[in-house]
Amino acid sequence: MMYHYIIMTPVSKRKLNEETEKLLKDLLLSSLKDLNKNELKGVLESLLTETELKMLIKRAGIIMLLNNDITLDQITKATKTTPQTVIRIKLLLQTKPDKDKKVLLKRLDNCYKLEKVKEILQALYEIESPSKSIRNAARKITGI
Repeated sequence: MMYHYIIMTPVSKRKLNEETEKLLKDLLLSSLKDLNKNELKGVLESLLTETELKMLIKRAGIIMLLNNDITLDQITKATKTTPQTVIRIKLLLQTKPDKDKKVLLKRLDNCYKLEKVKEILQALYEIESPSKSIRNAARKITGI
């Protein structure tokens, strides 16, 4: 019998006082300001575990796909996540101020560009003998 263990990122149960948390958050945000792509990559790899970084990457991909009107089924297949994860992220976004969402989506569009989404869906279209819904999404985005 083979067991597979999933190591979850530990969450500290110890709460920081509000002032300390704000100070540390400001320090982090200030330290990330004006980094180039390679510097940011290095900092993120230093701060986050591999699992945390993968979670962040998938979350960004989910947000990008949601913003491009891709269906739940297509998003879960493209990002290898569960429908619950996609729905949770969608609901979380709905609670955020519009100005923050606009900044996030603009940054994602600038960073990832729609071309990357096209590549993902094109790969699914060609490789995974896709369902009709994935083919339709690929056609919608890639124009094929």
